[in-house]
Amino acid sequence: MACPARRVPLRLCIPAYLRQLASQAGTIGRLEAELVAEREAKSSLVVSGAPQPVRTTLGSPLARRRVVAPWMLLAVVALGAVVMLLMWPR
Repeated sequence: MACPARRVPLRLCIPAYLRQLASQAGTIGRLEAELVAEREAKSSLVVSGAPQPVRTTLGSPLARRRVVAPWMLLAVVALGAVVMLLMWPR
């Protein structure tokens, strides 16, 4: 800012304030136009009527094992419980 506080009369600072305000308004207008363009670009991607294919997140065999492992552990524990109940003396 061109005018330091309390050293220059306000009437002399007004042109500097107006220049800064015009610059900020131009920046805001440019950013707003960019935002509108970005929103239009994104909305045109969503508008397409064809169903979009879903990509699976299970790309590697290791990732598949990580997903299946808890269920396999549950099956082993359940099978062990059934065997223990069948072998328990009556």
